[in-house]
Amino acid sequence: MGVILIKSIYIIHESGICLFEKECSHDRVNKDLFSGYVKALICFAKEITNDVISEVRMEKRNIYYETCEKILVVIVSSPNINRKRLKGVFQAIMAEFILQYGDYLDHNILTREPFNSFSGRLDTILFDFCYTEKYLTISTTKGEKLAKSKL
Repeated sequence: MGVILIKSIYIIHESGICLFEKECSHDRVNKDLFSGYVKALICFAKEITNDVISEVRMEKRNIYYETCEKILVVIVSSPNINRKRLKGVFQAIMAEFILQYGDYLDHNILTREPFNSFSGRLDTILFDFCYTEKYLTISTTKGEKLAKSKL
């Protein structure tokens, strides 16, 4: 049985509106509530401490985010994800999203419908990430032996 490393991905406009979300696990979260929470947390940290929160750690998941132009990309993951490799996923998502939807963002078109087509490209990015991480996602003892033999 494998471990799902990336649980969900959100692309949030700088205003706090969730433009796109992808659930990779069975966790169901209200995307508007979640995007508002993340945006408020970032603004609160900046206002109170003049600092940036780079991640939120919990027992069963972590929340990471990166900003680019007018968007905030948020990845919710299991705690054992390789943070260094995750940086590449963020960069790929941001670059592709800005390339595909930059005009919408420039004109403040913030309805979700135009962004739904990003799902296919995101699947490709995630597949590439999962393929390179596949031996690190196996959680069984037999899998751990296999993983060590493949490294």
